[in-house]
Amino acid sequence: MNGHAQQRVVPSVALGIGLDREQQAAKQLRGRGQRVGPQDDLLAFGGIELAVDGWEIDVTKATAYKGMLLSGVLNFAFALGYTTISWTLRVGLVGEHYRRLLAHMAARGHTAFEVDPPAAGEPDRPLFDFAAGYARRAAGLFPRQGTSRPWRMNVAYRDDERLLRHDPVADAPLRFTSRPAARPAPDGTARQPGGAVRRTGRGTRGGAAAPPGA
Repeated sequence: MNGHAQQRVVPSVALGIGLDREQQAAKQLRGRGQRVGPQDDLLAFGGIELAVDGWEIDVTKATAYKGMLLSGVLNFAFALGYTTISWTLRVGLVGEHYRRLLAHMAARGHTAFEVDPPAAGEPDRPLFDFAAGYARRAAGLFPRQGTSRPWRMNVAYRDDERLLRHDPVADAPLRFTSRPAARPAPDGTARQPGGAVRRTGRGTRGGAAAPPGA
């Protein structure tokens, strides 16, 4: 969802992968200089565009947090299931944790949440850990994951059950705001309207670019 400060937090979760959008996926892959094949049909979040205060987010610069939120993106969650066991086992845990997150915010009068990016130099890797060719080819269209909690995508249900069902909702990377006001665009890289890419700093993944002339 758009991260504009005046938007309400709503209990919605974006689907993690979009299928059968080969032409759009191929266009994105070519734009990143990657080889395009007949099965390049994965899209991050179904191809929807994310924005903070009107500036488009480059999700490839974001890092997944708890496997369901993105650094630098307000009020947004996504769901990806397991690839070796039932997909919906993890999707159910994500929905449960998101409900707890919204309840935590409502009880304290918060209206927005945002994940701070991991520390500079924190190692990362592709979001997907399976070796299918279509997943490897599309890896550059997706956010990254870290190598340790809470930035790592778990592959075991018991690990996610502890993290998403039993561990506290709030921890250090997650920030809450009670009455958000219009804020300056965060530091980092984003595509401006028209497809341009502008770098405004270093160390932040998933940030938005400053307005022209800033």
